[in-house]
Amino acid sequence: MSFLSPLYAFAAGLFAGTFAIYVAGYIIVDDDDYLHALLTASIGGVLWGIAELIGHPFATALVLILWVILINVVYPGGWGAAAVIGLAAWGVTLYLLYVADLFFEVGFDVFGIPGF
Repeated sequence: MSFLSPLYAFAAGLFAGTFAIYVAGYIIVDDDDYLHALLTASIGGVLWGIAELIGHPFATALVLILWVILINVVYPGGWGAAAVIGLAAWGVTLYLLYVADLFFEVGFDVFGIPGF
């Protein structure tokens, strides 16, 4: 295993999470700013990491709530749009993981999408 392998895995996971949020934000509220998606994925990934360190089931629920609040702050459209962006990002992530497994037979973690 190479020294850079964890960095490649992190970069691929961050790209996948950012892409999923970007696609969801573009479809739902017509926001095509990739930096919004990168910011949301980065902060969401840190929040999810904290929740995994805590390990309590309520921490997971709290992170999901905080993630929707973060989406609401970063993207226009209000609470409903934020919740739909979050659900759409999950859907895009599931599709990305399916395609990655189908073609490359490799699984990876997606950084920035809680639960993946």
